[in-house]
Amino acid sequence: MKILVLQDGSLLADELARILRRQGCAVDVAHSSEEAMRAAAAESYDLIVLDAARGQTEERLQALMHGPRPNGETHRLVHGPLVVDIDAHRAYLAGTPLTLLPREWAVLQVLLTNAERVVSKETISRAVSNGGKPMSANTIETYISRLRAKLEREGLHIRTVHRVGYMLEAETAPATT
Repeated sequence: MKILVLQDGSLLADELARILRRQGCAVDVAHSSEEAMRAAAAESYDLIVLDAARGQTEERLQALMHGPRPNGETHRLVHGPLVVDIDAHRAYLAGTPLTLLPREWAVLQVLLTNAERVVSKETISRAVSNGGKPMSANTIETYISRLRAKLEREGLHIRTVHRVGYMLEAETAPATT
């Protein structure tokens, strides 16, 4: 689960983030409404935890709900038969919903945002661990293997570039948005 914590007090925010990370969550911490809006515009979160200790809770909620995307646009990534709606946290392969575990989702996002380019294991680990304990090389290989099994039936391949990393490739010319 990917969580954004909006908290003015850094000690409380850091402690909450530490606890959530121990539970296996990916956590980003924002210390202001503006910082939270930037994070919410750039990432898709399953949960946003607001600082309810201040009198500005309603203002913060409104800013988060309406600030990042006032025009109603969605952030979609398309590569061959794969369509990923970042905002809705949904993926479709040849029009069929694709069921992904949270870490599979995170690894796929890294590969998809770098489609047709080699992504190192270190880059994947940093993106997926989100400031917590880095993923081991074996764990990354496990998630890559699971994604391969789900994607290859529709002509998407995750190619291993020996001693460098992985690359998401489509059999047909990719369309990216």
